Amino acid sequence: MSFNPFSTIASKVLSALLVAALLASALVTIDRNQWRASAKRADAALALVKPAQDLALAKARQAITDTEARYKDHAHDADTHHADTAATARTDADAYSATHRVPACPSGATRGPVASTPDRDTGVPADLSAFTLVADSDVRACSGAAAYALASHDWAIGLEAQTSK
Repeated sequence: MSFNPFSTIASKVLSALLVAALLASALVTIDRNQWRASAKRADAALALVKPAQDLALAKARQAITDTEARYKDHAHDADTHHADTAATARTDADAYSATHRVPACPSGATRGPVASTPDRDTGVPADLSAFTLVADSDVRACSGAAAYALASHDWAIGLEAQTSK
């Protein structure tokens, strides 16, 4: 028989590990009842969490529905206000055009810049020579655009006020 020094060392190490494992198992006792009680508590907590999740989901859906309805009402109010404002702006633009009308050139007078013919009687009052004349349709278009811009501004301010509630 031959002598192998590694086999004796390996057997001593394995026997020492076996003894350590037996001592550890003797010192540490696993209480199955403790684990079962812990599992029951976890199941009870989970049973409480599921209804709470369902309730939270229902409340979130209701909050989304309420917010959408509030925004829809706000948009409808803004549209109605804009329609009223636009109609008023058109009426005001027409009234402005009617009261600030520039007389037409008399027959035989040439159309052109008023400043180029200061000595001729063109029918345009002298104090209007520095102004650009604008067509009625342009006045209406600008008035409509301004009314739309103001209505959009009011809508955005109202939306900001709703979101800060």
